[in-house]
Order: sequence, then C-alpha cells, then structure tokens
Amino acid sequence: MAAIRIRRRGADRGAAAVEFALVTPLLLIMLFGIIDYGIWFADSISARQAVRNVARQGSVEQFGSCGGGTDLGNLACTVKAQMNEISGTTRVTVGVAQTPAAGLGAAWAQGATLRICAMTQHQALLPFVPLPNSGVTTTRVDMPIESATSTATRATFQDPPFTGSTWSFCS
Repeated sequence: MAAIRIRRRGADRGAAAVEFALVTPLLLIMLFGIIDYGIWFADSISARQAVRNVARQGSVEQFGSCGGGTDLGNLACTVKAQMNEISGTTRVTVGVAQTPAAGLGAAWAQGATLRICAMTQHQALLPFVPLPNSGVTTTRVDMPIESATSTATRATFQDPPFTGSTWSFCS
C-alpha cells in the first residue's frame, strides 16, 4: 500500500505547474482585453466631455488662442488640448450649420448651430483585441450660437479623417 501511495504522489508531481502554464495565457489575454476596453471607454468619454465643453465656449464667442490660426481652428485646438487621451490620437472638425439638420458652411450668426465633431483612434495593447469600428470613436455636439457680436467670417476647420473613416457623421 505504501508503494502505491508514493507512486501516485510521484505521478501527480508537476501537474499544478502544467495547469498553470495552460491557463495563464488565457487569463492574461482576458486581463489585457479588459484593460484595452477600459482605456477605449475612457478615451471616448474624454472626447465627449471635451467637445461638449468647447462647444459651450464657442457658442458665446470664447474661441481661445491656442494656435489654431482662425477662431474655429482655435476651438479645434482647444478640444485637443482638453482631451485626456490615454492612448490614441484625435481629429476634429468645427463648423457652422444653419440648423442642426443642415450641413456645414453657414455664416456665423446668432441662432445658427455651432457643430464640433471629434474622432479618436485608440491603439490596442494587443493586436488581436477586437475593438468596435477598428478602435475609432466619434462624437458630435450641436450648440446654438448665443453671441454673434463680430461680423468676421468663420470658415470651417477640418482635420483629415483617419484611414478608412469619413466625416459623414458630422455633415
């Protein structure tokens, strides 16, 4: 009987290490997937908040002066500055529409709609984590213009979209 017990113990030796080696890669993939999605959601929320804040500023003609060149370029620059991106890059379009349903290109006037759109592309930690829309999140805010004291023309500002993406959600 003692010889059988010893033999069984010997046969089980190293089984825990083998099980650990088989399970660990799956657990790490799940862990990094959870982290990737958490960062993706954080970047998405950050983009929405930055666009909302800057649209509110722009609607009362507080364009800032962060080096965007024009008034609407400064708004786009301010959106990027207010983003707290963890991973990824941001592209911005800023323009004026006559109504929320109309396309961009209207004149700056009280009652018209200031439209700010942002697109953020998240870079995944692991290349095989399937992010929605290839990791690109989009956000759009339409804000009625409350103050139009200046008669200056404010042309639409637009960054180029990411490869495979378009600004169609913003038009």
